[in-house]
Order: sequence, then C-alpha cells, then structure tokens
Amino acid sequence: MPKPLHMSETFEELIHHVRLDNEYRNNSISLVASENQPSPAVRAAEMALAGSCYSFSPPFKSEDSEWYFPSNPGLDSLQRRLSDTLNRTFHVKWADPRPNGGSPCEHAVALGLLRRGDTLFHMAHESGGHFALEPICEDAGIRISHVAFDPRTLQIDPDATAARVNGDPKAKLVMIDLSFLLRQQPIQALRSLLNEDVLLAVDISHPMGLVLGGVYQQPALEGADIVHGNTHKTFFGPQKGWVGFFPKSPRINLETVVKPICNKICPQLQSNCSTGSMLAMLIALEEALEFGHSYARQVVANARALARYCQSYGLTVIGESFGFTETHQVWLRIGQPEATLKLVRNRLNPAGVRTNNIALPGEKGAHGLRLGTNVLTRRGYKENDMEVVAAILKRVILGKEPTSKLREDVVEFLRPHPLSQLSYTLDSERHRALIREFAAATDLMGDIVS
Repeated sequence: MPKPLHMSETFEELIHHVRLDNEYRNNSISLVASENQPSPAVRAAEMALAGSCYSFSPPFKSEDSEWYFPSNPGLDSLQRRLSDTLNRTFHVKWADPRPNGGSPCEHAVALGLLRRGDTLFHMAHESGGHFALEPICEDAGIRISHVAFDPRTLQIDPDATAARVNGDPKAKLVMIDLSFLLRQQPIQALRSLLNEDVLLAVDISHPMGLVLGGVYQQPALEGADIVHGNTHKTFFGPQKGWVGFFPKSPRINLETVVKPICNKICPQLQSNCSTGSMLAMLIALEEALEFGHSYARQVVANARALARYCQSYGLTVIGESFGFTETHQVWLRIGQPEATLKLVRNRLNPAGVRTNNIALPGEKGAHGLRLGTNVLTRRGYKENDMEVVAAILKRVILGKEPTSKLREDVVEFLRPHPLSQLSYTLDSERHRALIREFAAATDLMGDIVS
C-alpha cells in the first residue's frame, strides 16, 4: 500500500494541482464555444451555500408525500428569486432551475412529454444537433426523425420541416437542439406552420447570453412553447441548467406538460439538484442583467472580426455568404477527421490554443474547428485583438514553427488581460464586498477569512 502523506504534504500537492489549473487557463487562448469564465463573485457564491440540503422544489405547489424533506427557508427564498428572475428575463413561467446541465434538460423535456411509439423531431447530428438526445430516446422506444436543415443557409427549412412533422400522426414534439449555430433560426415561421397540438422546444444553451444581451432572438417571443439549456457558454454562470415554459402558449398546461417534465427532472433523472449552485446562478444573472448587452454585442463583433481576419490569412472559414456568423461561433474547415484531431491534440493545445474538433454541419463530413469568442471577450479583448488571434491560428495550422515558440507568443498576448481582471462584470471592490458578505454569513467561509 502507498504510504499516507502527512497533511502538510497533501496540502502542498493539492495546491500544486490548483496552480497548474489556474496557470493553464490563464495562459491559454480559450476558443471553446461551450465554455466561459465565471467571475470571482460567482465562484465565491458556489462556496457560500452548504449545497448538501435536499431542498429544491419544483416551480409549482406540490403535495407532501414519501421522501418529504423539511423546507429550508434560505434555499426556498433563493429559488423563488432565481425562478422569478428567469421568468422575467426570458418571458417564461414556471422556470425550473434544478437540472444539472443541458443534457438533463433535453432528456426531461423529451421523456416527460413522449411515450413509446411517439415521434420526436430534432436536429440531426450532421445538421448540428446535440449528440446526447437520440440514444436515451431510442432506449425508451421513442421514434426519432429529423428537422429539415438547409446546408447552404445553415438554417432550418420551415416548410419542409412542417411537412414532415404534420405528416406524422405520432409527432408530438419538435426540439431545436443546435450545438453548432452560426445563424439565427426561423422559429416564428416554423411555429406558424406546425400543427396546433405539436409542441416546440428550443435549446438555448449556446446563445443564452446572447439572448439575454438582446443580440439573439428570444425563442419564447417567436412561438417556442419551451426553452431550456445550460448556463456556462455565452452565459457566464456555473455548470447548471434550466427549463422554462411560455405562459401564453395554448399548448402549455400545468398538469400535462409542466409537471411531467419537472417531475422527470427530479426525482426521476436526478435526485441531487446542486443546491449549492443556486446563488452562483443568480449572481451570474444579476451580472448579465447589468453588463449583458455590451458583453453580447462585443462577443458577436469579436466573432465576426475573427472570421474576417482568419479568411484574410488564408484559412477556410464557413459562412462567407452571410457574413460568417451571427453568433459567438466561427467555423474553420480543416479536412479529414484524423487530421483535425491531430491538429488540435498535437499543435493547437501545446501551443496554448484551446479548442476542439468537430464534424462541420453542411460540409459533407468534413471536420474542422468550432471557435467561440466567449472567454476572450470576457477577458477584455476587442475586434482588433482578433487579428492577433487569427495570425496565431495561421501559424499553428499552416506553419511549422515549434509549439514552444508559439506558446511564448500566446502567453505574451494574454498577459495584459489576466483572468483575475475580467471585463463585463463587477469591479474589484464590489467583488470583494460581495465575497466579504458571503463570508460573514457563512460559518465555514467566515473561519477561512477571519
């Protein structure tokens, strides 16, 4: 058996790992479209709650029964505040912030509404749909069909989709679950063409921060019955999720739609709803309500600039016909899957550029890079800085320089904007004040800072 470490040795080892993590994040150009950097206040908020109480009720009055847990007044009031803020911000009702991520959201919506033999229409993987939905639905006996997608415009085809859905008597739900999106989608046109009894759900995991910032469409105002998604992509919250229901939809019924989905979230798909993340999610919402408009505009401006500069440097950028992007994402075409993976693993990551390889929608199996400007924007970078990023990408992808030299230049580029000085968030003094208040209200944190 290995010899146990003394506490001092264990502590030093753990601190070493933490420093390695922080150094990696600080010294990497993060272009992952599905990640963001929470602020100090959001990170401190995740420490402030004990997080161990089973006190996370559905967004409606429920009857006490077996497995009743006593109500926690602090968590109950926080949950009401969080749900009310989501309701007002996204024009929904019965916002349920209990899911522990985006996949539980889409699983709960599908499994809560559909039965064996029913048909789910959603985005095919080759059209940019999320990979985690089909297997669990197929295991439940739910039939899978796909939304019609135009590879030239990279948008849903409303007429062709409606013809498919309305021609299937077992169709009950259409889910627009795009993980790859360069454009806004014709939600309103699609809703107007669907049969009245078919529900329309829209996953806003990727554009949540852009929706909140007013630069991307509000699905609930364009006819979506349900919106759902996670909270750590263009929105800079903790790794959480939520589902909201549009109150003006004639298809949204508390008993037949809201309760089945919310009960599927908990207790059926998960029993622990991460109560400790509630305060962090609320703080992130408050930050976004104050700074979200300027942040969202800059995210999209940076993405467009990055795409233009990448093209000018000889890289193959998807979407020139519509200005490359209307969101936070930029897609670069590389080629074969193996070559793209090798590029990410052996060149980009060692050089300090964090991104991932994907099969590009509409590109007939070609693979490439899905870049996102979420984190760089949060660090304070603007359009002109994207030329430097594009130049680094050119050197990594098309050149043969040693990655050690490239990493030196990456670190130098990132030095003026460390993660400790994020933009589009509270200033340092307000962060410190919030953290002090959290500490004062919490036994554990009070011991730490006293």
